[in-house]
Amino acid sequence: MLESRKHFKVAMEGEAGGAKLIEKLADHANKIGVRVETDRAVHTLVRDGERIVGLVCKSFDGDKAVRAKKAVILAAGQFGMNEAMVKQYCRLLGDDRIQKQGSTFDDGAGHQLG
Repeated sequence: MLESRKHFKVAMEGEAGGAKLIEKLADHANKIGVRVETDRAVHTLVRDGERIVGLVCKSFDGDKAVRAKKAVILAAGQFGMNEAMVKQYCRLLGDDRIQKQGSTFDDGAGHQLG
C-alpha cells in the first residue's frame, strides 16, 4: 500500500495541483494492486533482451532484487542538484547566477538509469 511521505511545506497558490495528482494516482494504484516500494535506491535495472524485467535496489536492510510482473516504473524525481546534467539538458538554468532549489537527492540517478 502506498503511504504519504509525510513531509510538509506551506503551499502557495497553484502548488496543490501536484499533491492532488499524486493522491489520485496513489489511490488508483492501490485499487488495482500496484506494489510500491519506497525508501529504496535503485542501482541496477535487470534486462531480458530489450525488456526491463526487474531491478536491484539498496534498502535499509541491504540489497534486494525485485522481479517485475508487468513493468518497472522509475519515479525519478528531478536532477536540479546535478550540475553536469543541468548544464547538459537545461543550459539556461546552468547559469551560476541562478539559485538552485532542491535537495541532495535531486541528483538525477533515476534519469541516468533509464
